[in-house]
Amino acid sequence: MGDWFSPAPPPFDFSRCLISSIEYAYDARSMITNKIQTIGAVAVSTDYVYDSLGQLVAETYTYDAYGNPTIYDASGSEILNQTSQIGNRYLFQGRKYDFATHLYYFRARYYNPITGRWLSKDPKGITGGLNLYVFVSNNPVMFVDPMGLCKDGEKYVQKYIKDLRKNWYLIFTPSAFAKWSTQNGRDLKIEDPNSLYIWRGKTFRADQMGNAGAAYALADVYGPLTAYMITRAAENIQSMEDGYNEVDRAGSYEANDFGIEKWYESPRGQATLQIQEKIRQYGTMGH
Repeated sequence: MGDWFSPAPPPFDFSRCLISSIEYAYDARSMITNKIQTIGAVAVSTDYVYDSLGQLVAETYTYDAYGNPTIYDASGSEILNQTSQIGNRYLFQGRKYDFATHLYYFRARYYNPITGRWLSKDPKGITGGLNLYVFVSNNPVMFVDPMGLCKDGEKYVQKYIKDLRKNWYLIFTPSAFAKWSTQNGRDLKIEDPNSLYIWRGKTFRADQMGNAGAAYALADVYGPLTAYMITRAAENIQSMEDGYNEVDRAGSYEANDFGIEKWYESPRGQATLQIQEKIRQYGTMGH
């Protein structure tokens, strides 16, 4: 799918005295796949489906902010019974929609777009928070949950990187780093101890997600060797304060190592590996 862009300056809607704009998304064939029209604070999304010849297929769909669908035929006329005439059941956010009950199936539970509410409780129970009818702690800006069971740890990792670039001096004192890592919501064990996080294909407890994210950030800012030494030193300091729980410390080491390993798969990590390989080859040639 192509980039979002506005094809023209937003026009002024004099009929409603509100600013309106239209944004389009295109596929690789330069065909419009989605249109979002915004009028004031209201946005209406329209999906377009084409066949292999580039012809508009039978239906288009528009949604309100909560996912309520409106279905149109190829001529643009609203379908009377509001049921897909081509058997399509995947609508808002690509989720399966039941035309009889008007509910979406989000893998782990059902969602009612009419009320904007989940129909069933969070399958994680109170480990996801005391309110059993919220989604990612009511914070979809910071978290995603592709399987309906976990928060996404990527945003925390990027937050760690940004914070570390501002606090570069922490490299000199592991004790200061250990203290910094428990402040301002950086310690996920304190913020939400019972949550699960998914990051780079692996599921973590809250404390281990913090370990993996901090290690990745340290590798990105200071380099992998420094990341290894700082995380080991910080974990040892934390272990002394917590009473040397060997099981927890082993889990922390594993999460730290995973974070550094995943950093090596990043563009900066791959570039570092290439430089190391060239240095190795140069040293071999010298001998």
